[in-house]
Amino acid sequence: MRYKLQKRRFPAHVVISVTNRCNLSCPYCFSRYAVNKEDRLNTERMISLIDELQKKGTGYINLTGGEPLTRRDIKDIIHYITRKKGIKCSLSTNGTLLDEKIEVLRGIDSINVSLDGNEEQHNRNRQSQQYGKIIKGIEAALANNIPVTTCTVLTKSNMDCVDDIAELSKKKGFLAVFHLLRVGLKPNEDLLRQQMSRREIRDVVQRIIDYKKARYPIYYSNKTHAYIRDWPYEHPSCMLRKDDGQAEKNFKIIPCVCGDLSCFIDGEGSVYPCVILSGQVKVLNFLEAGFENAWNFLPHVRCRACSFFFQTELNLLLSLSPAAWKNFITNSDRF
Repeated sequence: MRYKLQKRRFPAHVVISVTNRCNLSCPYCFSRYAVNKEDRLNTERMISLIDELQKKGTGYINLTGGEPLTRRDIKDIIHYITRKKGIKCSLSTNGTLLDEKIEVLRGIDSINVSLDGNEEQHNRNRQSQQYGKIIKGIEAALANNIPVTTCTVLTKSNMDCVDDIAELSKKKGFLAVFHLLRVGLKPNEDLLRQQMSRREIRDVVQRIIDYKKARYPIYYSNKTHAYIRDWPYEHPSCMLRKDDGQAEKNFKIIPCVCGDLSCFIDGEGSVYPCVILSGQVKVLNFLEAGFENAWNFLPHVRCRACSFFFQTELNLLLSLSPAAWKNFITNSDRF
């Protein structure tokens, strides 16, 4: 509301990669996390960053990585965000350490767990044999009253996984999120081979819409799903930059507010408008330039719009879309 009335930028929603370490090495991951060894954002720097974010009006922080549960101080970070600062907090995890570290997550508002289909699909997509362990972790979280959302990355190899995920979400009691493969502004050939065609995307997203209409626990609103389904630009162009010069008269884009109301901070301290642009554009590092300067630089590198689920739903929420907020309230009531 503050942004609508005053047109004043502030980081309402912030995603922080708290570690550059990961115990997996997924082939489509946008960073080589598995080879990194140290956390540049140590405890002291994290506390200082959280203090500054609170002063600037941040109301929601998502902790991601890498694998955030590899940090020894993750419990202290969560406690500081939620109890000391009163900021809503979620954590994104690959789920492999969830069962053994469930105690450190007490006080978290929700967790997001990577799950790419049934056992065969997940293990193939993630190139690991951890499916059973992840299901056990999800069950442990739900048993401890921690709301769970699963995140499924859709590729050519698992694009028929929607049925399995939808049925499992209904059976277990978690919310299901689906994501398109992130190929970036300059995609490599390996990623392009894994990316679905626009026709395949339309068919898969329509199936998600049908499950949502049937009251399955699908997280995003159907306004977001329909927008992704109807996106008129052919892949690999899933993002519209300011200088693209593309226009479709019969398609109304949802303007991006990333960089005005949200940002992504990577494990090195670089501040991006969103995670999709991580490593794609030149930005400032808050450890070197200060967060204020890094934040104020973002309007220079943001996009006009994109066809990614999370960014579209976030844009709708932060723009106070009634449909998105109705969906958000319905999801909150499930827990």
